[in-house]
Amino acid sequence: MRRHQLEAYLHKVFDWDRSIAALPEGRKNPRHPWRKVFNAVFLGSACQFGPVHRIEAECKDGVLEKRIGPLILV
Repeated sequence: MRRHQLEAYLHKVFDWDRSIAALPEGRKNPRHPWRKVFNAVFLGSACQFGPVHRIEAECKDGVLEKRIGPLILV
């Protein structure tokens, strides 16, 4: 899959994947890895998906589905 222009920029300038992987995981027995949650919220905000349920919907059936995968928020 080709990276979106914003994703390519983040990778080039901030070494995005390595930076996100370095974030500490403080939760015990998470349903989704911290990297996946952070990417969903960050990219959802960058795409200007206001409410969290819209980000969840985009991860399930929309633009974020191929990049992040389904994210079921509880």
